[in-house]
Amino acid sequence: LYARGRNLVRRLRPEVLDILGLHGAIEDIVNLYDKAHPSCQFILQSDGDFTQLDGETSIAAYRIVQETLSNVVKHSGATLVSVRMVLKQEDQENHAVEIAIADNGVGFDLQETTPGIGLIGIQERVHAFNGQLNVRTAINGGTTITIKLPVAINAQASK
Repeated sequence: LYARGRNLVRRLRPEVLDILGLHGAIEDIVNLYDKAHPSCQFILQSDGDFTQLDGETSIAAYRIVQETLSNVVKHSGATLVSVRMVLKQEDQENHAVEIAIADNGVGFDLQETTPGIGLIGIQERVHAFNGQLNVRTAINGGTTITIKLPVAINAQASK
């Protein structure tokens, strides 16, 4: 029972976030995908101090990247995937995490394709944070998913 409970907690909040922080956790998952799929190169670009983010935003951002990379591997046939993550200060009080994941895969027709569980899960996470989701894709033109999550900055981390 203890082991099952611990496993459930681990699935809800990945330990890698506690150990490495958001940037380190995203770097770790991108590296894992890069090693596990030698026919596709996965690269990460990031800018910002992600240690300031609250835990809920970090979990959502991590899960969004995780699900998107899983979808890329399952469906795109891509040979190159870039993950870009930026913490932007919109004004003095408002910040946002912007994540863009682009691949050079087969793409799909948004009008013809019914969103699967992965994309629906991403939409729900973005919606829960009053964020924005944009999917640009075309047959044989790759796919770019852009997410913008308004964030709460952890006051203790910024001191």
